[in-house]
Amino acid sequence: MPVVIVFDGKGRRVDTSSAPGNVQIVYSRRGQTADAIIERLASKYAERFDLTVATSDLGEAETVHASGAEWMSPNSLHELLQQTLP
Repeated sequence: MPVVIVFDGKGRRVDTSSAPGNVQIVYSRRGQTADAIIERLASKYAERFDLTVATSDLGEAETVHASGAEWMSPNSLHELLQQTLP
């Protein structure tokens, strides 16, 4: 399953790297929040793909849900990972 992790960054541009296991890491540019990137990704991809956002920010959860994405709490994500890891 593809995974995108988004962090607030401090650079002049959005910085993206790939990690093993189909994980993409994105850092926002200076003056842009990770939430803005998450919202843009949700609005762009939620209608075409099954998309779930893990966040503890209820306002962000409502925003991505309105875009058509599902959301889960970080605790639920942790539990899911615990179930799937050996």
